[in-house]
Amino acid sequence: MFFSQSSFDMVYLEAVANALDAGASNIKIHFSASTLSNEKSFKLVISDNGIGFTDERYKKFCRLLDVDKDDKAHRGLGRLVYLFYFDKVKVSSYYNDNKFREFNFDNDFGAQNADNSTTLEEDHNNGSILEMTGYNLKKLKTADFANAEWIRRRILKKFYSLLYKAKKENRDITITIQTTIGTTDEVRTISAASMPNLEEKTIITKHSLDGEMTLYYSINECEVKDSSVITAISIDNRNESIEVFAEDRIPAGYDMVFILYSDSFQGQTDATRQVITLRPDTLRMLQKTFRDEIITLLEERAPKVIEETQHEAEQINDQFPHLRGYFEENTIGISSKADVIKDAQTRFIREQREILCKSTESLTDADFEKSMNLAGRALTEYILFRQKTIDRLKEIDKKDLESTIHNVIVPQRTVLREGNFSQDVYKNNSWILDDKFMTYTTVLSEMEMSDLIKELTKDENVERNDDRPDIAVIFSNDPSTSEKFDVVIIELKHKGLKSEDNIRVEAQLEKRARDLFAIYPDKIQSLWLYGVVELDNDYKALLSTAGYQPMYSKGNIFVHTGDITVDWESRTKIPAVRYILDFDALVNDADARNKTFLNLIKSKF
Repeated sequence: MFFSQSSFDMVYLEAVANALDAGASNIKIHFSASTLSNEKSFKLVISDNGIGFTDERYKKFCRLLDVDKDDKAHRGLGRLVYLFYFDKVKVSSYYNDNKFREFNFDNDFGAQNADNSTTLEEDHNNGSILEMTGYNLKKLKTADFANAEWIRRRILKKFYSLLYKAKKENRDITITIQTTIGTTDEVRTISAASMPNLEEKTIITKHSLDGEMTLYYSINECEVKDSSVITAISIDNRNESIEVFAEDRIPAGYDMVFILYSDSFQGQTDATRQVITLRPDTLRMLQKTFRDEIITLLEERAPKVIEETQHEAEQINDQFPHLRGYFEENTIGISSKADVIKDAQTRFIREQREILCKSTESLTDADFEKSMNLAGRALTEYILFRQKTIDRLKEIDKKDLESTIHNVIVPQRTVLREGNFSQDVYKNNSWILDDKFMTYTTVLSEMEMSDLIKELTKDENVERNDDRPDIAVIFSNDPSTSEKFDVVIIELKHKGLKSEDNIRVEAQLEKRARDLFAIYPDKIQSLWLYGVVELDNDYKALLSTAGYQPMYSKGNIFVHTGDITVDWESRTKIPAVRYILDFDALVNDADARNKTFLNLIKSKF
């Protein structure tokens, strides 16, 4: 109930916090196991030289939430996290120089627990030992929890301000961390005396009780492997992390500490210390203030970091030009890229909604300017989508099936109609062949010829024809209301086919034309036939002999504008334009056209 978001490191942190609360200056942590896959062998022993479980401290331990009203540093729930991971916690404690108390803290611990304190015949150093056994989860979530260096970093991150305060008061606190996995020992040490000096900066703010906050900080270069950043506010002698740098954005080659202190922060966590209880708007303000102050310091002390963030800002603005002006520039390179884009997109959509909710009659000049701006950004979003589609086609190779190409252009087994244009605009990518194909009445993808004929004739009683053109587009006019219209037929062949299989594409296209004309001869005013194949030298020669002419392209395109004979006996012909092109022409020509729009947009932004 209290620790639904628990993590094993909280066991270490809570035990260290209790030891420090007891005035300990020497704390030892020892995690041991035969192997990390043998959970039954897990054992955690934490000892300290604090004042021990005195009668008063033991009484508080026996009762949840039994804390002094004025004691904001003790919340009365932390010890429960031990039982989240271990069935049994044996506590041995010396106190008052000659007193000893021992008890088991487990799920049966409660008011009935007998007090078995004894008086020793000789004096003994005060202190406590917690021995935790009976690990009760299936496994450790991560091996880091058994890594001495990782534990050291977590403890340092949580108690940096308290340890630094001890150093300033000439009190040394030593925390020794040892992990023993099988026969492998690893030891790390934290010492308040060896803490680096922090600089101080006063920040004037209306959001603090005393009108100001103090920022403690250090910025030092280090080995790349030792790179780390601590960004936190100090609450009740513990550091509560405030994310400024995303986990994957920690500047390489720097060891940095930024801790913000204010009296108004004290007591601002929940009973388990998992959640900062500052008001959301206050917390957002705090994060922004914190980030701005850190960036100012980095400009002075670590200009390389700022240069890198500025370079990334240029890249992200180039990648998403329609969101330029919506990015919080000082978060780029610090917050995660996904969050930066998401926040900008949210602001963009919010402004779109504000404009679209107004009727056109009520638009002021300012509203009109804003709507024009947003419309331009929406168009840019579509151009960017097109570029992503082209990039996907560039990645296709001989191992990919024909359906892979097909589904990028128009998903198979799909029917698109002009009345659903706004919903289908991201599905119909036949613009890759020619931008005029964005205008259509119907697009049929991998549907039978009989389905296409039904669309043309609006006649349900059409004889079954299971021949399947890859993509058919009925465009220019509505067949049910107009006398004439154009039809586009597209045939796709995947890479790696033999030459004789590619050559078949012409016969397939002409057969489609004859099938259509035989069923519905009076309304088709022209046909546009596209075959996408691999073109070798022999095929190019064959096309040239057949009357095809090469066209300007970044690949190879051959065009034939001669009519197609659709009925030999009557010598009936129909106007048709036939294109045979290779995959490079399909992709690279579309890329060139789209980049013209993209470059124009970038220049205007």
